[in-house]
Amino acid sequence: MAINKKALLLQLTHMYKVKGGKALIIHLFKEFNHIIINRYFRGSFSQRGEDLILSKYFKHKRVGFYVDIGAYHPQRLSNTKFFYDKGWHGVNIEPSPSRIKLFLKDRPRDINLNIGIGGTTKEALFYEFESGALSTFSKEEADSLLQVGYKIRRKIKLQMHRLKEIMNKYARLRIDFMTVDAEGLDIEVLRSNNWSKYRPELLCIETKDFKDFIDQLINHEKE
Repeated sequence: MAINKKALLLQLTHMYKVKGGKALIIHLFKEFNHIIINRYFRGSFSQRGEDLILSKYFKHKRVGFYVDIGAYHPQRLSNTKFFYDKGWHGVNIEPSPSRIKLFLKDRPRDINLNIGIGGTTKEALFYEFESGALSTFSKEEADSLLQVGYKIRRKIKLQMHRLKEIMNKYARLRIDFMTVDAEGLDIEVLRSNNWSKYRPELLCIETKDFKDFIDQLINHEKE
């Protein structure tokens, strides 16, 4: 796996300044455990072994269907690569024009879409960072990353769609699991789906603070 050394150094330096040396040591230990144990001994491709948890749940299912929103890369930090190798297939949604080419090459059984997902169908500005996994449609998220030293590679205009529109066109009625990593727009993505029609058996969402995420989701539902 290629590592963006500059982005990694920025992340570790920021963590040390904000949380201190003890938090940094704990973080490094967890990263070591994931890279060495999960990836090389257990065969995980996910950032935190999410695919291993999903595989335990679906251990008796030989073929299934997934939807990956903010897919990033066909192998690196992927929650679906493990399942693709087992014979599954699904829909990968990735806004980066350069990274979607990797999906078209490495995931021929999948439906690979170079679009964004959001609350409305419109053209939107996509902030593509040098550390590609941090790229986002959220200006607020982009500004926060710039403040701690991350660099934008380019800004590009891309088409955004509601999730329910894409599901109507490409998805099965039965979805085994959906994974969402929209870098600051996760709730907007979730709200754009038709949950009465497209309801995955499992939902995997990246969040830094689970309680805060649930509070935001509940507040949105009350609006």
